Amino acid sequence: MHRCKDRINCQIIEKAFTLQNCEILASLQSAVHSLNKDVESIQSRVSSLEKESAIGSIKQKRGSGGLSGTTLTFLVVWPFLAQGIVHLASAWRRGGG
Repeated sequence: MHRCKDRINCQIIEKAFTLQNCEILASLQSAVHSLNKDVESIQSRVSSLEKESAIGSIKQKRGSGGLSGTTLTFLVVWPFLAQGIVHLASAWRRGGG
């Protein structure tokens, strides 16, 4: 701290510093309290978003096995289509050969 010659002035200055320190401390405590509330709110929101994401992922997997209608149709029709192409190619070879 600083030195002062007269005791009364020292007491006044020390009280002023104490009041200023108390005000700063109160401001800091208020800011920290506000930040804690914000962090709790953010944590709560992240938790709820994670739960929603997990539920949505489970529903999507249960729905159609993750395959679109077009992909599923292609997988069902492709073997018949391939068999027809092979049959036509072999008939064309026999007829043309």
